[in-house]
Amino acid sequence: MNLALALVVSAPTLAADSGFVGWDKGTVVFTTVSTNEQPVMCGGADCGPPRSYTETVEYVRDLTRDWAYDTYLLETGSFPALDPQADQLDARLEGLAPQPTPASTTSKDGALKAEIVLQGATGAWKGNRFEFTAKSASKARPAKARAYAVLPSGQKALSASFEVSVPKGAIVAYWSPDGRYVAWGIEDAKKQLADMFVGATWGPSVELLLDDALSQTRVSSKDEAGKPSTIALRPKLERQLWAAGVNLVVSGRAQKARETTVIYAAKGFEDAARKLVGSVPGGATVEALTWASPCDVVVAVGSAAAK
Repeated sequence: MNLALALVVSAPTLAADSGFVGWDKGTVVFTTVSTNEQPVMCGGADCGPPRSYTETVEYVRDLTRDWAYDTYLLETGSFPALDPQADQLDARLEGLAPQPTPASTTSKDGALKAEIVLQGATGAWKGNRFEFTAKSASKARPAKARAYAVLPSGQKALSASFEVSVPKGAIVAYWSPDGRYVAWGIEDAKKQLADMFVGATWGPSVELLLDDALSQTRVSSKDEAGKPSTIALRPKLERQLWAAGVNLVVSGRAQKARETTVIYAAKGFEDAARKLVGSVPGGATVEALTWASPCDVVVAVGSAAAK
């Protein structure tokens, strides 16, 4: 999450220490709480002990259109930099009425079940919390986690892939009312919500890869008011894929540059890959996925997508 200070939106307004998680159709709202320290500056140099402040983040994400909105509430202390656009509240939040959602290992109708696979750490379900073994993950040695929704057929749909660096913490699942999305919460040792990763429960799962140069490339777009603007290529493609109904799970770095986008499909997902061709600007070809990927389809973006 990018650090910025913004005003509290009129709807919804959440208690700073609530650890609230709520869904309104395809939109999830949640809060995270963290305590930080900021050096006290005197004449350009540190002087005196750092000042502590508690930062509460109210985070809103709409998975149906892939947009996000952050607000930051400071309980104590102050943060020096103000977002110059902090007073421009997002009209899309008006009328949002998220319903409190309890953590659960299953979707509301019981049809889907949460499953966590860890690499570099160990853990187990205890009630509705997937708890890490003590000291199995840390900031120095984060563990990799894959979160799945297990379908009635027994098949697994990859919903999220992320790193965990919270020792003695846990992962909890908050399902949308219709079961199409899950907000995977990361709790610290005090059971406070420290971070959140959100994803879908349907496939195919997709991985998006851009090389370093393309990640820095900006392309034409329009701002929220519909005026001409520019945007980095990666978030533009992410939004286009979500708008096309794609379960985009991973957005990462390509090992090499290419001119034409290649969509790699795991066995059985060739048709799904071909359907994605029209969602990628500049065209794409489809090839077999021949290496281990957590996703069913990998989109390796070429420079033609930026033209």
